[in-house]
Amino acid sequence: MTGGPERAPGVLRGLADVGFTTMVTPRLVGCLYVAAAGVIACGSLVGLLLVWSVAGWAGGGFWWLAPLVVAAGVAGVLAARIGCEWVLMAFTRGRAIEPHPRPVQPEQAAQQRRPVPPVSRSRPPFPPPAARPMNSPQQWPGGSGDE
Repeated sequence: MTGGPERAPGVLRGLADVGFTTMVTPRLVGCLYVAAAGVIACGSLVGLLLVWSVAGWAGGGFWWLAPLVVAAGVAGVLAARIGCEWVLMAFTRGRAIEPHPRPVQPEQAAQQRRPVPPVSRSRPPFPPPAARPMNSPQQWPGGSGDE
């Protein structure tokens, strides 16, 4: 690994890598986040159904619990996101995760070996025009001199 860890091309390939040259954690953390968000969304839906059944049985005064259930679901998804990012930062130690290098095709390798012509650092053929002095108000931009 040169600058940072490389992302594994697939979870199963990464798990089979016994040399630990690629990282599987970024892919697993993404799956873990989706699973946690799905469980939290289902739990919020069950909570809303529970509030609906209690409000139908005991009276409409229990509907004030519905916004609390929704807020708890949003807070749960936020906490899951923060936790997944924390785990990812712990495994990468703040370094960027590089994509898995793709194999270079023979045509691309030949193009990469071609010499690049040197950049010319000579001066332009003509010097830029000198700025004209503006002595009278007629020469000022936007001025007519009739003030």
